[in-house]
Amino acid sequence: MSVLRRFFLHDLGRKALALGLASLLWWQVNQTITVERTVTLVVDESLTGRPGETNVLRLVAPEGWVLSVPRPGEAVQIVFKGPNSQLEGFLASCSASLTLALPQGESPYLLTAIDAASLDWTRPDEAKFFLAGIDRSRREIAIQLDRRADVWLDLAPGMVPVRGAASPGYEVRPAELAFRDVTRIHLEGPQRTVKEITDQVSAARANNGEMPALFDTLDASGARSDVGAELGLDATFAERRLSIQPASVRVQLPVRRSEPSLVGLTLAAADVHLIGEPAGGLWAVADFQREFQVELHDEPGLALTFDENWVATHLFFYVPLWSITSDAVDTQQVRVQWAFWGAADATQEAQLKRALQVRAVAGEQDWNVELRKLDN
Repeated sequence: MSVLRRFFLHDLGRKALALGLASLLWWQVNQTITVERTVTLVVDESLTGRPGETNVLRLVAPEGWVLSVPRPGEAVQIVFKGPNSQLEGFLASCSASLTLALPQGESPYLLTAIDAASLDWTRPDEAKFFLAGIDRSRREIAIQLDRRADVWLDLAPGMVPVRGAASPGYEVRPAELAFRDVTRIHLEGPQRTVKEITDQVSAARANNGEMPALFDTLDASGARSDVGAELGLDATFAERRLSIQPASVRVQLPVRRSEPSLVGLTLAAADVHLIGEPAGGLWAVADFQREFQVELHDEPGLALTFDENWVATHLFFYVPLWSITSDAVDTQQVRVQWAFWGAADATQEAQLKRALQVRAVAGEQDWNVELRKLDN
């Protein structure tokens, strides 16, 4: 133990000095070592930059063209080579820009590559120095430009994908989806993509086919009433450099009952009214009691509280007497008729005529009742 202590502690000052000098020498050598470093720049297509921004690659497409590759917001990696200490300082605050040249010819797109050394760097001399040691093939950035096109597009329900099932007893009706504020949009983007969409829309309209799902998905899970939402362009189309005006649309998806609303009704002789006057004599409905079922089927826009109270208030059962002649026998079999009254307006009256039904539970024969002549 004493030998080890003597080895480490003997002439401690000189040992500490030697260790410090070795560390300093290592640090100085490390700073002069030539290394390769990769910097990540985020692509931006705006014409002007923001003060103090760093690690941005600004690529401006020529008039009438769209930058498809790399897309704005994507990351581009560039390799530099140089002394470690100098390279660290440069990479901490480097950005570049380039206004792309106008492509020649009539092609709808252009695939090319640009040399990172040809970019306009914020620190150009250092950038060229650090790029000089990198092979050109490793300095190239792939570029794709597409001609810009735009079109007005009439909207259709199939352009909004619907996800999820309504609550039990209800159903969604995607084919009846409505756009609330606009009937068409202005679509703009790469010419090839715009043509692809317009061709698909034309084919769908001509052959009753599937529309392109242009908008965000509308979730109708568990719905019991109409689903409304404001939807923007689906992310997959946005990634393909498409844009729309207006930037979003408001939609309403109808949700209807898949089965009618039902109210049970017990009908007795006292509930049946006699309408009109027969050719002779007085008549009354013979005693009876039968079960009926009132059904309210789905009708878009029909808003009312359908229950036993509504049925009792608004349904009217009657027997027309004008068909009875003066020589009629003492008993007659007649069919009970029904009608409703008290609709809020002409629109609701038309809706109820389509939506309301009354059924005899035991069968059609239960609509027939017996009339008896009272003066015999």
